Amino acid sequence: ARLSRLFPCSGRNQKMNTLQGAAAPQVSAFSGRPSAIARRVSVFGRVRRARHFIVRAGTEKPKSGTVALKGAPGGNGESLNPFARLGTFVLKSDKPAAAKPGTGSVRRGADTNLVFVAGATGRTGARVVRELLAAGCRVRAGARNVEEAQANVRVALSYGLITPEQAQRLQIVEFDLLDAASVKSAVSGVGKVVCAVGAPESEALNMSNPKKIDGDGTIALIEAASAAGVQQFVLVSSLGTGKVGFPAGVLNLFGGVLIWKRKAEEALEASGMAYTIVRPGGMERPTDDYKATHNVVLKPRDTTFGGQVSRLQVAELVAATISNPDLAVNKVLEVVAETTAPLKPLDELLTTISSDISREAQLERREAAQEARAEVEAAETKVAAAVSALQAADARVKELAERLKTVKNQEADVKAAAAPVLKSGAAADKALQDAKAALDKALAQEAAAKAVLEAARKAAGNGQLLSKKELQDVANQVLNPPPKPAAAAPKQAAAAAPAKPAPQPLFGGLFGAPVQAEQAAPAAPAAAAKAVPKTAPPPPPKP
Repeated sequence: ARLSRLFPCSGRNQKMNTLQGAAAPQVSAFSGRPSAIARRVSVFGRVRRARHFIVRAGTEKPKSGTVALKGAPGGNGESLNPFARLGTFVLKSDKPAAAKPGTGSVRRGADTNLVFVAGATGRTGARVVRELLAAGCRVRAGARNVEEAQANVRVALSYGLITPEQAQRLQIVEFDLLDAASVKSAVSGVGKVVCAVGAPESEALNMSNPKKIDGDGTIALIEAASAAGVQQFVLVSSLGTGKVGFPAGVLNLFGGVLIWKRKAEEALEASGMAYTIVRPGGMERPTDDYKATHNVVLKPRDTTFGGQVSRLQVAELVAATISNPDLAVNKVLEVVAETTAPLKPLDELLTTISSDISREAQLERREAAQEARAEVEAAETKVAAAVSALQAADARVKELAERLKTVKNQEADVKAAAAPVLKSGAAADKALQDAKAALDKALAQEAAAKAVLEAARKAAGNGQLLSKKELQDVANQVLNPPPKPAAAAPKQAAAAAPAKPAPQPLFGGLFGAPVQAEQAAPAAPAAAAKAVPKTAPPPPPKP
């Protein structure tokens, strides 16, 4: 029963005829009692690891889009030992020894026949890988654990589930959707990308997974693919991403998974790449046998409100979009499987869905978006330069402020240090002013004494004696001179000038000719002498 679940068949005892030739009778024991080969090896663990690479076996003719594996070991008398061919084929891997994740060697230049599959180890992604190999594509499969993925492929190869030629076209690379370097390395050099990632159902209660994986992680993959020049991007999404209410509202309770899937779709539609969005119905219950009784139905976006489809049918549709890019360009495909639907080839079904936008118009929009992005980047560069200059100016202002603060502190220190000196200097200046005032006073007193002496001498020459009051007036005129009048016009100055004194006879005219009276050096004493009243000469002494 355990093996029957791993190898779904249309009947419990139906033989698996995928492996051709003489291999069929012996492998058919998987549907019943284990054969001798199964008893000789630990088949359970290896079959479990290879479950994603199993091709549905049946006696009916494969439907459109289904490719049966041929050329498997065991035909034409080849050895039926499932491990006889292990090690014969070297699976390609981009992970060298001691290499960092996602840094393996990648062929330069976009290869239109090379398809990168994200989520290649999942239940849907593994079937996509198998169908792409069957369609003749070269596949680069992203896996978080390269060694485990290689082991699964070896088991599938040993049982003939994939052919040696297909194994040569399979390349396994280490891939982490949340690592930007790993994503960039994985999409480098590929012509097409299939994204079949999704939040793990085993962690349904982890509400952050839908945002990290279905939202941000998928958008990062889309942006990396666009930057790498990928020509076609196929996104496996879900029904209900463009709707609200039941059942979308119920699914969105788990971290808003459909909301984040829709954001990824919008990012893909705006990326400028030729896109195909596949929105499958429920894939939990249908097995690979589902296609035996249910045929694929494709509907335009936001027109399907429920339904189921098997993962194998979704993988076949994805392979058809990759093989017929012109029929799938810029389309949203809502896919379910119905018993009443007629059986039609997938390429014919693709023609029934119209494109959202022509490739030419999309390229024009992409060019316009690139120009706008370039302008925005240029503006951002200018803004960054302005911000940098502003920051530099701000730093300079802060530096000058610090220097000014330092100078002010130094000035305060100098003032504090010079305060005693300035105080003593003020005292010395006051003493100097006092000394100067005393000197001026002494000089004035000296001039007054000279004026008094001169006035007394002249008065004595005239035979007169000056009284104390007259002498005091002479001294006061020197010590307290009257204020000088303001300067007037030349004529007014001439008119106001005192007249020259008339010539006086020398010694009372004793010698006849008059002479000009000498003016004393100090004007004040002469004026004082003139002001002295004349007195009668003293009587001559008696004989």
